[in-house]
Parts: sequence; C-alpha cells; structure tokens
Amino acid sequence: MSNRDEIMKIVVKFKKEFPKVIFIVVNGGFYNVYGKDAIIIGYIQNYKVYNIECDMDGKNIKIPKAGFPAMALESVIEILDKKRISYTIKKASSTSLLDCQRKMYKNENYDRMYDTSRKYLDSKQKINEITRLLNAHFKEKGMSIILDKILVLINEFKKEKANNSS
Repeated sequence: MSNRDEIMKIVVKFKKEFPKVIFIVVNGGFYNVYGKDAIIIGYIQNYKVYNIECDMDGKNIKIPKAGFPAMALESVIEILDKKRISYTIKKASSTSLLDCQRKMYKNENYDRMYDTSRKYLDSKQKINEITRLLNAHFKEKGMSIILDKILVLINEFKKEKANNSS
C-alpha cells in the first residue's frame, strides 16, 4: 500500500468522526487537504484543486486534493479563524488521531463555505473547459462568429447586472 493510500485511510477515519472539520495533513514541508476540504481551501486561498487516484478498500477512486507550502499555513489558519471554520492539523507520519493541533468552533460555517466553494470551482472548471476548446479550435472556419456571440452574451450579462444594481 502506498503512502498516499495510508494517508487517505487516516483522512477517511478522521472525516467519519469530524465531517465538518478541515483536516490538514502535514507531509514533510507541505500541507495537504482532501475531498471537500480541498475544495474549500482551494477557494479561500485560490489554490489549484486537482484529483488524485488512490486505492480505498480495493477500489481505485479519485479524490480532490489541494496543497500548500509550510510558509502559507499562517495565512490559511488566519482565514479559517476569520470564517469560523474548525480545523485540525496532523502529521502524516503519526497514525494516532490524538496527535493533532485543533481549533473548534461551535457555530460552524463549513457547509456554507463548501457550497460557495463548490459553485465557484464548478464555474472555474467550465471557464477552463471553454478556454481549452476555444484554443483548440480558434483557427477553424466560423470560430469568429462563435467568439462574437460569446462577447454579445457577456456584454448583455454585464448590462443586466448593472441595471439590477442601480
């Protein structure tokens, strides 16, 4: 079993007991978060979220992951505290869930932050896919018509938004 699979077992065990607590895993000089936690951290810090493959009980599954260097920890913690999102920091080398640094809040904002983060990530992924497709086909006949239509839609959206805010 790989180190990644071992870490994921610890993450799953923790998240079963504390589903609304960000679980930050220290692995060397890097900090990693997985699943919904990765989506939240990716959103609040504008970090890239990508899927990793791991073996969970004989099944190969993809799980979102985000990571950041040790020097960014203070910034991440500051935002989690400001948003009143509970978190736990744990060394990957320790198998005990007791060997952790924790901050818990009673009025939890985890679900609300996840919903906001998920919507943002979905929109960002759509933008990236549209950009990829436009770049792949920009020399093809008729592409300028599509680009013009996209610009019209964006400008209509901006006008509607401006009218609603007045």
